Amino acid sequence: MVLQAGESVTLSATGLVSLDDWELLARGRGGQPARHRHGRLPCAGPHVAGGEPVCAFDPEGPWQAVGKGPTTFTGQTGELFLAVNDHYAKDNGGDLRVTIVVGRASP
Repeated sequence: MVLQAGESVTLSATGLVSLDDWELLARGRGGQPARHRHGRLPCAGPHVAGGEPVCAFDPEGPWQAVGKGPTTFTGQTGELFLAVNDHYAKDNGGDLRVTIVVGRASP
């Protein structure tokens, strides 16, 4: 989906994600940052927990925490990208359900 000027998007996520041999519940922004078992930080940086749902409005980022939500983003335009915060996605598994609600940004 593509977010236009003047729109906001609210995201909520539920589910269970497996990062390698870890299982992490989708969690809110208050979670502790997780280190991958190889010691590298997840792709969104040390301030976002490993396995946490993240989004970006450009494939190059910056990636922002979604958590369980609802989390509202305003002032963003472009294509919405969703991911799980992990630097190596090929060994991930699980199921996330993301609810996306587009509205008008408040003036």
